Amino acid sequence: MSTEENKALILRLYEEVWNQHNPEAVDDFVAADVFSRDMLPEYQHGVDGYKHLVRWMHTAMPNLRMDIEDMIAEGDKVAAFVTFSGTHTGPLRDLDPSGRQVSVEQTHWYRLANGKVAETWSVRDDLGMMQQLGAIPQLGGAVHRGRITPEEISGEGSSESGLTGGITPEEISGGRHPDSAPHEVGVPPEDISGRTPPSSSPHAPRERGIPPEDISGD
Repeated sequence: MSTEENKALILRLYEEVWNQHNPEAVDDFVAADVFSRDMLPEYQHGVDGYKHLVRWMHTAMPNLRMDIEDMIAEGDKVAAFVTFSGTHTGPLRDLDPSGRQVSVEQTHWYRLANGKVAETWSVRDDLGMMQQLGAIPQLGGAVHRGRITPEEISGEGSSESGLTGGITPEEISGGRHPDSAPHEVGVPPEDISGRTPPSSSPHAPRERGIPPEDISGD
């Protein structure tokens, strides 16, 4: 098949399977032995696993849509940049129906063989979708006060009262929030860079940081 024919087949897959909510039409576009990289191991191999994905997502979001924003094809591969949208009115893993609307961007890749999809994989904004569903708090919100807690990094839960500490995005990136108080402990920037800030005297006593004798061993 030509690249244009491959693109036409993927266009029909989105419209006739995903947007028309018809998992039985999968057989017209997807090979019996398809390999879906993103699926759980028990669903990765075979067309039944792909049908399971379609049914599962349509149960969670009965009005789900995949709107194609862009598509490219080369050789036996097609890549589609899509907007995934829907309303969460059914169970989604351990999330009860929330009634919330979601809209996230995704990129889907397909490898075709003998006129059907033989392999699929994707790049998805699952974090954005979980935030829109209310399963994960928005960073910088009132509860977070602009900080990331150790519990959120590890994936463990935490009460709201425990969300006042943590690490700021500026501290992760190496920057400093303009209205934040200076650190009282730790290694000052001049110790890391090897340079002394212009405003400080090289002979002035240090009020914070690690003394040179601790680093040198003297």
